[in-house]
Amino acid sequence: MRKHRRNQNPAKFVMFGLCDCNNFYVSSERVFRPDLQGKPVVVLSNNDGCVVSRSNEAKALGIKMAVPFYQIQGLVKKHNIAVFSSNYELYHDFSNRVMTTLSQFSPDTEIYSIDEMFIGLSGFEHLNLKEYGTKIVETWKIHSKLTPSCQSKLTPLRRSKLTPFGRSKLTP
Repeated sequence: MRKHRRNQNPAKFVMFGLCDCNNFYVSSERVFRPDLQGKPVVVLSNNDGCVVSRSNEAKALGIKMAVPFYQIQGLVKKHNIAVFSSNYELYHDFSNRVMTTLSQFSPDTEIYSIDEMFIGLSGFEHLNLKEYGTKIVETWKIHSKLTPSCQSKLTPLRRSKLTPFGRSKLTP
């Protein structure tokens, strides 16, 4: 068990948020196919060889990330799983929407991947970060139609406990 240190210099701590789109490729496809909400969906790699994104419903059926498509064809037929080829132009467009929206909430941002961004929150201590996180999530949903999650972290650059904010089961 770790002991809390007393009298730590607050200047050594950094507050940031990590925002991530849930099941990004699948979520992007569902924007144009709302009939697929609540149904199992997978997106395949460039040559349709492997699964690169799965809906929560597909995960619940036991479909693993990067599994070769030929290995799940029986499950696809049995459970009527929707299958999409990757559409990187679409994902790039949604990524730009997400990053532009998130950049409105802090002057200190860093894109981590196609669907993740770090948002600097140091200096925002006067705000209720749970409410601020909820505002970020709600704005994000309106602008991109994707399902996001955000977490805040106060860290001395080594360790910390992630604290979810705005993480309730939100649907676009």
